[in-house]
Parts: sequence; C-alpha cells; structure tokens
Amino acid sequence: FMSSVNLEKIGFIQRCFSIVASMVTNKKLGVTETKENLLRRVYLFDYQWIVASNADCFWLFIFPTFCSVILLSLYYILIHFFSIQSALALVVLACIFHFFIDTPHVFATYSRTYSDRSYCQNYPAIIYGTFFILFIGPIFISWHAIGGHIDETRVAMLGFMAIWSAYNTYHLIRQYWGISAIYSVKNEKDTSTRIRWVDGFFLSTGMIYPLIHHIAMHTPIISYASYFPISEVIWNTMAINFFKYGLLIYCLAYGFKNFKSISSFAPFTKILSFGFWGVGCFIKTMIYFSAANIWNILNVLSGLLFFFSLVAFIFQYILAIKNEQKINIPKVISLIYAVAISNVCYYFISDFFLCGVTTSSIHALQYLFIVYYYQKKQHQTSQNNPEPQKRFKRRNLNFIYVCVIIGSLWIPLDFYLSQVSNEIFHYYTLLLLGGIALHHYLLDSIIWKVRSKTGESEAKF
Repeated sequence: FMSSVNLEKIGFIQRCFSIVASMVTNKKLGVTETKENLLRRVYLFDYQWIVASNADCFWLFIFPTFCSVILLSLYYILIHFFSIQSALALVVLACIFHFFIDTPHVFATYSRTYSDRSYCQNYPAIIYGTFFILFIGPIFISWHAIGGHIDETRVAMLGFMAIWSAYNTYHLIRQYWGISAIYSVKNEKDTSTRIRWVDGFFLSTGMIYPLIHHIAMHTPIISYASYFPISEVIWNTMAINFFKYGLLIYCLAYGFKNFKSISSFAPFTKILSFGFWGVGCFIKTMIYFSAANIWNILNVLSGLLFFFSLVAFIFQYILAIKNEQKINIPKVISLIYAVAISNVCYYFISDFFLCGVTTSSIHALQYLFIVYYYQKKQHQTSQNNPEPQKRFKRRNLNFIYVCVIIGSLWIPLDFYLSQVSNEIFHYYTLLLLGGIALHHYLLDSIIWKVRSKTGESEAKF
C-alpha cells in the first residue's frame, strides 16, 4: 500500500485523516498508530476525479439536478399561478430546453468534430460519412407517404419514433457508463471483467426499468396509434416491412465493417437494425396480445432484472469492504446517481415529455461540462505561449454565437408546429429532429470512447 500512495499528497492527509480514520476504524487516531497503517487507510480514500472532487460533484451531479428542478418548477408555475394551458406550457418549456440546453449540447459534439480543424483533416470519412444517418428516417417514411398510404405512413412514423426514443435511452446509458469508465481508468483499481459486468448490468436495468414501468402505467398518454383506426392487415404488413428494413441496415453495417476508414459506423448501424427488428417483433406480438399486456409483462421482467442487479451491485461492494479492498467511490457515485435520477423522474412525473426533458437536461449539462474540460485541456497555455488560451476563448465565443443563432430558430419553429395541422409536415419536422439527434449519437459513439483501437477517439482524460 505504501508504494501506491502519492506521498506528495501529505497536505490532503493532514486535512482529512481524522475523518478517514473514523470512517475506517470507528476510532480516533492514537499515538501508537504506525505510518504504514496511516498510509494504508488514506490509500483507501485517495481517488482520481475527472477534474477534482468539488468540480465533479458540482458540475456532474448537483448543477444538472438543480437546473432540471428549475425547469420543472417553471412548468408547474405556468400552469398553477398563471393559469396557462398544459399544452402551451409544454411549448414554452420546449423553447427554453432547445435554446439553453439542447442546442449547446448537440453543437458541443460538432465543436469536437466539425469545428476542430485537425480532427477534420485526420478523419474525413467520419466527418462526411456520418451524414448518411440523416436519410434513413426520411427514406423509410417517404416510401409509404409518396404512395399515398397514410395508415402505413403513420405506423412507419410510430416505429421510427419508438426507435429514436429507445436509442435516446441507450445514448443516456452510454454517457453514464462513459463517465464511470473514465473513473475506472483513472483509478485503475476495478477494471476486472466481473466488476464491469455487475456495474453495467446495474446501470442498464436501473435506467430501463423505470422507463418501461412509466410506459406500462401511462400507456394511453403515449399511445400514438390509439388516435387512428388502423387495421390489423396494415399492422401486419408494416411489421414485415420493419424486418426487411432492419435487414437492409444490418447489411449496411456489415459493409461498413469491411472498410477501415468507416468501420466505426458499424456498431451504431447494427444497433439501429436491432431497433427495427425489435419494433417488428413488438407489432407482431401486439396483433395477438394488447399493447398494455405486453408492457405489463416487460414491466415485471425488467423489474425482476433490476432487483437482481441491485442485489448483485450491493453484495459486490459489501464484499469489497469486508476484504478491505479499495472502492472506486467516484464511479459508484456516478452509477447510483444515474439510476436514482431515472427512477425519481419516471416514478414521480406523469407526463412523458416532462420526463424526457428532465433526464435529457441532466445528460446535456453533464456533457457540456465534459466537453468544456476536454477543450480546456486541449488548449493548455504557458507563460511563453499564451496563444492556446486566446484560441480557446475565441472558440468559446464562436460556440456561443452558433448556439444563439441555431437555438433562436427553434423558438418560432416550436410555436409554429403547435399551430400547423398538416400531418405529413409534422412527420418530416420530427424526422429532421430525429436525424440530427441520431447523427449526434453516432458521432458521440465514436469520439468519446475511453478505449479506442482505431484512434478516432482522442478523449485522453
């Protein structure tokens, strides 16, 4: 243990040892304590954070939670104190969310790619090739809309929105997993396969179960299909079409895998094909059983999986404490926070859109902190060369200008969409939003990998 402790941190030892010793031994430090025991106990509580303990806890956990509470409070204030209708209050909330949170979140990814000249030069295939994702949704919808098959178009749009929502949840899980992976790599103490499997199982089930539970309890709220009388023949036909389209996308993923410059597209595209197959299976099952019954079954199964993962997660760290092994506290905090936030949102907020805004706001603000810290590290300056710091300030100002311009466009668009009754127009507007979101997900899946074999990821924290 002595060889593992950084002896330069003796200031930290002097300030915090009384607390640490009482936590570990439940007694105050006595005069007979040896230096070996002192260093051993401090080692158990000596962690590496992304920036620092205070900065990480505030910007990754406290500040995003506070902002999401402010958004929710604003919504309820508009309804109860200003007597504004719920639909209009949601439009106001959407404008604020798009302008202040979501636009900076999405363009933070583009600042890491399209605004980074060196990245554009080194990986042109990623910069230009990822635009293919923008055309998947419109091609799928247009195939049915151009032929005048409105019911098939409605089912196709419902399926695409389901895939988009599912991938959004997967994207959130991946970001929390990425944060925990950074803590694992920086502390280098819990990278075993068993620990990673238990942590991943706990995180995924802990975030998926509350979502499924919410849908099962509030199915009529989000049941888009209930507004339209669609025949069983149409549902059956579209289920087959989803299988076919999923097969085409899977073949596309196989093609990506065989080309080195775009091989990083393959995992994302493959998961997208699984989404189309999943929607096809759901529709096929829904023909024989009602959607409510399917969600209730999924609710029970996901609840059981979450319970078992929680037991395994707790048992794993109880065992570590018993064996006096070092616990990666920053990683544990990030995992518990992710699961807790997801459960609180989906259990206590009945409106599905509000749940999405809350969880997405926390996700986006965490992401902005990560990007800001990364860019700051990339533009480290020195006494002899202040140019990187000046360039960093210029890039921040340019980033703000772009976010203000693009974010301003969403405000009239949100109000306009609330007044327009053209169904197909709404579909293509949503496809635009979905395409940008999926493009953002694809880029993130490439550039933020902690363990990157191909080099496209340069997130060296």
